[in-house]
Amino acid sequence: MELTDEEKRLYHRQLLLPGFEEKHQVRLKQAHVMVIGLGGLGNPVSQYLAAAGVGKLTLIDFDVIEASNLHRQLLFGMSDCGKSKSQTAAQILQQQYPGLEVLSLDLRVQKESISTMLADVDLIADCTDNFEARYAIDAAAKQANTPIMFGAIHRSEGVLSLFHASAQIGYCDLYPHVPAEGRIASCAEDGIMGPIAGIVGSMMAQGILEFLAFGRCSLDGKMARVDASNFSIYQFQLQTTHPISDATGSIKGIGAAELQRMLSQKSPLILIDVRQPHEHSEFNIGGSCLPAYEVKDWGHSIQDDCAILLYCDHGHQSYIAARYLNMMRPELHIMHLQGGLQELKEVQSNIRLKA
Repeated sequence: MELTDEEKRLYHRQLLLPGFEEKHQVRLKQAHVMVIGLGGLGNPVSQYLAAAGVGKLTLIDFDVIEASNLHRQLLFGMSDCGKSKSQTAAQILQQQYPGLEVLSLDLRVQKESISTMLADVDLIADCTDNFEARYAIDAAAKQANTPIMFGAIHRSEGVLSLFHASAQIGYCDLYPHVPAEGRIASCAEDGIMGPIAGIVGSMMAQGILEFLAFGRCSLDGKMARVDASNFSIYQFQLQTTHPISDATGSIKGIGAAELQRMLSQKSPLILIDVRQPHEHSEFNIGGSCLPAYEVKDWGHSIQDDCAILLYCDHGHQSYIAARYLNMMRPELHIMHLQGGLQELKEVQSNIRLKA
């Protein structure tokens, strides 16, 4: 397959990039990407992939467009409210890029529903916003050996990673257990800044294009975290060696009830809140506020004479920080609070009700 003269004109600026040759553009032209979720992340991901010359997109979403979506889902306008997200996005992209082959599917993602569609898919862009879909996508991709570019956003923060590539790390390695229903708030509950969707979605698209064109991506086996509130971006290496539920090596996940017992017995414990300082000031259970993204700076100063407990809102940041800290300081006895402060609040509330 070769590029047409029109394609050479369309992608001339990409072809000027050092190391980016016609063969790389041809690889994009031959590629098939499945974008699951046409919300805040799926919008910029699908737009940039289509604009860069990816030949085929399959767009999947079961939802319809609402007015509250429009501040971050820039493919759509007020006149699109009530319409199918996947069908509307496909129609718009097809009009903008006539050479694009695009398929839209209105369906709720389950492992069985997408497993049969992955035969010719080169990569999945997981732009979903619920855990049921993420675990289903991860299971299907692992079975089919299909890479996933994963992204998630919350308030003014976001994370992204490439799963099931050469590092052979998947979503389930990072989050082995599904959080309890209702424990993780949605953007409908906690809010979301529109630009963070564009920032993370654009970064996802950049990583996808690099992987399709060159067969590699710097996010393979790593996760990047973006915090738009202070314009910080940092990466950390992912590992599969520490399941979240067991005491493995020097890391142990503990539940809220066990923490209550330890605090009541006044067990020697160093408490570290890995959230942002403003979150710590709103509510905390004591200890120091040492943000997770700065663990490489404060990790070396932690004393090793008693156990360390990392905590955050839902248990995800503390888990990631615990893994990073363990790589730096394997001699430490590290714990993290599973379910985070939200679960602890529920336990405390139940205790008060019983009393």
